Amino acid sequence: MRELQNQQIQARALAFALTVRTAFLAVPYALGVVAWKSFRNGTPVLKPLAIVAACAALMIAPWMIKNAVWLDNPVSPFLNQVFPNPYIHISFEKDYGYHMRTYGLKSDREIPLEVTVRGGQLCGLLGPVFLLAPMALLALRFPAGRSLLLAALVFLIPYPANIGTRFLIPALPFVALSMGMVVARSKLAAVTLTVVHAIFSWPLMLAVYCPPDAWRLLSKIPLRQALRIESEESYLNFRMPHYGTARMIDNQVPAGGKVFSYSGAPEAYTSRDILVAYQSAFGNVIGDILWLPLIPEAEPTWRLRFRYPSQSLRQIRVVQTAWGAPDHWSMAELRIFRGETALPREQNWKLRAKPNPWDVQLAFDNSPVTRWRSWQTLYPGMYVAVEFGRPEISDSVLLECGHDQYKIRLKLEGMDTQLAAKLAEGGIKKRDDLADLAVDELSELTGMDAEKAKKLIMAARAHWFENDEGQRAA
Repeated sequence: MRELQNQQIQARALAFALTVRTAFLAVPYALGVVAWKSFRNGTPVLKPLAIVAACAALMIAPWMIKNAVWLDNPVSPFLNQVFPNPYIHISFEKDYGYHMRTYGLKSDREIPLEVTVRGGQLCGLLGPVFLLAPMALLALRFPAGRSLLLAALVFLIPYPANIGTRFLIPALPFVALSMGMVVARSKLAAVTLTVVHAIFSWPLMLAVYCPPDAWRLLSKIPLRQALRIESEESYLNFRMPHYGTARMIDNQVPAGGKVFSYSGAPEAYTSRDILVAYQSAFGNVIGDILWLPLIPEAEPTWRLRFRYPSQSLRQIRVVQTAWGAPDHWSMAELRIFRGETALPREQNWKLRAKPNPWDVQLAFDNSPVTRWRSWQTLYPGMYVAVEFGRPEISDSVLLECGHDQYKIRLKLEGMDTQLAAKLAEGGIKKRDDLADLAVDELSELTGMDAEKAKKLIMAARAHWFENDEGQRAA
């Protein structure tokens, strides 16, 4: 009997974990239920836990592996700060997250009415009966009610991260059952609550109290269209915004072609790929290129020049040293000069940037409409660096930037050939080798004074702290 009960618990827990929408909470919750019930029944705990975990992993792991292989981020499109990648910018995740937390509402106090009787801004409604949801707390009197409300509480944990109505669905069954438990002793109350909810949820009734933009079923079944008395093309062209755009794309764009858009199109009705500006890093870059000539503050008219005595250098690095939300650091071009002549870019130059190393070449392409951007708010330690293939004599560096980044503070760092040679003789070939030195060791090796040695070592150690600083900035 206990073995049968154990199998039933496993089956129910797995089914729940695989059907609930908030899977990252459902799996731990299911494991917790299995562990608790197994312990209460006096049956082994580890075996049923392993079965549930393995079955859940069978469904979850392929998706995460695909994301890790294709997108360099197993939980894409989230946690891009932890898993930097060239496909989704950190700024998009932050902006999108902010929108999901607010949906344009002025206050969280608007949420109860939005999710029950309005349904426009939060993309759906539950019905006015759920204004009575607080009475579910009365179910705390019963052991089953406490279990239901605990489950509801667990699945409400992620709701503040996305306040859309549909994200209440994981907790809603538990709330509804708790409400039913409260009124179950009165048949009249139970029947009345059920009938009222059914009436107010009927599509014709929704039109009475909901605004026109509320998400709901059609109030009238489209029989003429269902029977094809009116053609699909005619009906969709009249009812669906941008349906004509989708059909035009299919007719005009060659097979396999891609179309860029700032707002998207009904992708179910076109076989072409739609690249929406805000949905990917590539889309962000294309959108930025097209917008840049139309925004005076973004045009590269701000010219910042660093001058220094003419010398032979192996590498140059421009470092951003300030905190400054909401500004992003950007540069259209980085040019290195010998006198009045810019050094020609060579294929053996190594270009590096942090963050967003994947677009650093946009600062070296001689195009005024492209620019490298950090795509996240300012934090100390951001840099763009050039490592020459051989020592180059130079005396100035010119940055061509837009004025839409007033909070940036920049400094120039370089390594001359003599210093590089001395470090190499001492076995210092990598940045971490230099960072591991003590001040007196570097002074003895190179002959420089202690203050200069300290600054050089701290500059070499800067990358140790950049991840932490980037997370604080985010």
